[in-house]
Amino acid sequence: MYNERILQYEHETMGKEIRDLLYRYQGNIWLDSVGRSFDDREIYRIIVGNRTAEKKILFTGAIHGREYMTAKLLVKQTEHFLQYMCEGRNEDFDVAVHVIPMVNPDGAALCHRGIEGIRKKELKEKLLKIKEKEDFVRWKSNARGVDLNRNFDAFWKEYSCEKQKPSAEKYKGAYPESEVETKALTRLTRKEKFQATISYHSSGEVIYWDFGQQGKLREDTKKLAKVIGDTTGYEIIDGWDKIAPAGYKDWALLEMKIPSVTIEIGKGDSPLSENEFPEIWEKNKDIWKNILRIM
Repeated sequence: MYNERILQYEHETMGKEIRDLLYRYQGNIWLDSVGRSFDDREIYRIIVGNRTAEKKILFTGAIHGREYMTAKLLVKQTEHFLQYMCEGRNEDFDVAVHVIPMVNPDGAALCHRGIEGIRKKELKEKLLKIKEKEDFVRWKSNARGVDLNRNFDAFWKEYSCEKQKPSAEKYKGAYPESEVETKALTRLTRKEKFQATISYHSSGEVIYWDFGQQGKLREDTKKLAKVIGDTTGYEIIDGWDKIAPAGYKDWALLEMKIPSVTIEIGKGDSPLSENEFPEIWEKNKDIWKNILRIM
């Protein structure tokens, strides 16, 4: 069972923290939105570093509702990097760092507030019909019951998902990119042509990087995974046939040929206990600058 001392980190809390960073680090951080969720929440995108740099990297978090600790981690990493830059120790990083801390804000709202976390009547009615548990604390999907990290066009058709209809988790959707949150990510990726993408999930303290890619793409992806592994101490997992496909990392590798990895933070079941965050932070606080050094 998940720990009772669950971290509370809602979309509204995140927005306030980001706006505080905008005020304190004016000229070094920019904020916009890459779209809106089905329940009409902003899917925020932060940019730090050199906004006009040719080299770009993307960090994403909370694509699964119950994994909202990854959003807190990414906002804290943003602040940490801004402090580093403003102390004049930016090491001439000529890179634009893009961050989408909470890809699935509706799923996170369900975890925090249950059905009352959803504002639209029609979504509430549908969710109550597909509800599978006594509460929504461990809800993984978006507000339409689609597992967003199984909704990308990377062996989507071949993936035999466990659920065949909207569910708390493990339903891949009616077709690839059927969800507005998924479309927001693919649209941004096609536009920006990132040099690397890093997706934060929980949990397991492992790094997934292998999707059968070959040649330089394979070498570059493994190099990225090694830097992250050396920084965090997390185990690097080889092979992809044992891992369910159709995730964002899979699509970015297969379709866009971008070195991409998934980092699983924490040891417990999601949502993670707040007690785990200090250790997670210590292991992940220097990831940005260590990755940027190899770009």
